Amino acid sequence: MSLFMTGRQKEINAISGHMRRRRSFHLYGPEGIGKSALLFWINEHYRKIDNGSVLIYCRNCGTLRGILLDIATPLLDRYKELRGVDKYQEPVVIRSAKDVDRENIINLRNIVNRYLRKDHFCLIFDHLENVTPKINSLLTSLYEHAMVITASRQSWELTDYRFRGNLGFSLYLVPKVQLESLARKDAYALMEHWYDELQIRIKDKAMFFGIIYRITNGNPKVIIDIMQKAQKNKYLRDRIRNLKLIHLDLMIEKHYGNDLLKDMLNIWKQ
Repeated sequence: MSLFMTGRQKEINAISGHMRRRRSFHLYGPEGIGKSALLFWINEHYRKIDNGSVLIYCRNCGTLRGILLDIATPLLDRYKELRGVDKYQEPVVIRSAKDVDRENIINLRNIVNRYLRKDHFCLIFDHLENVTPKINSLLTSLYEHAMVITASRQSWELTDYRFRGNLGFSLYLVPKVQLESLARKDAYALMEHWYDELQIRIKDKAMFFGIIYRITNGNPKVIIDIMQKAQKNKYLRDRIRNLKLIHLDLMIEKHYGNDLLKDMLNIWKQ
């Protein structure tokens, strides 16, 4: 299993179960927690889980048009030609990527919904933070034609008052898979890998790991960011890693205060 899947077996089991049943679900958790890494894992392994589905990975999820383009382009690759009708019942034919780019949103949406009915599709939407009413409406209709996997920082639960009134009821009902911070054991395994990979050498590795865990609370992206910065020459002074600069560069003090900064600097005073 990939290093980035360390400590994620529970989530992988939940995701695999939903996919085998071809059931849409929503993946959520704070920034840097590993949502995109899990979606990439799905992209790499979905044939082993659900060999009957055709996967479309949408990364441009900031606008409705971006989502439709990300779906229509692979559909064109698959079917070589996309046909539909416009609001005047005139034929619409898409034969090239330029045709896709030129088409209006209404026609793209109608064509996408039409062709998604032709097979078992799995749609992945990463970074789906800005759920406007139009995107909400599109997602609600897509649930009828395909297995839809969405990921965002928000849970889309009824108790999430910031989203109440903005999401369709069907989105609230989609099963949720929550990503939480890595447990200490898994966070240390991640740090150990990068410590060896980047050839970082310090006086007290155990204390170094402990402080990083306290700073990051097990967030894998922040762990990796700190470890990668720690091996750069600009943070070296008299063979000591200048954790103060790393701390400043990552803007950690505003979240965790100065006490941890003092702890980190004390390592190098021993």
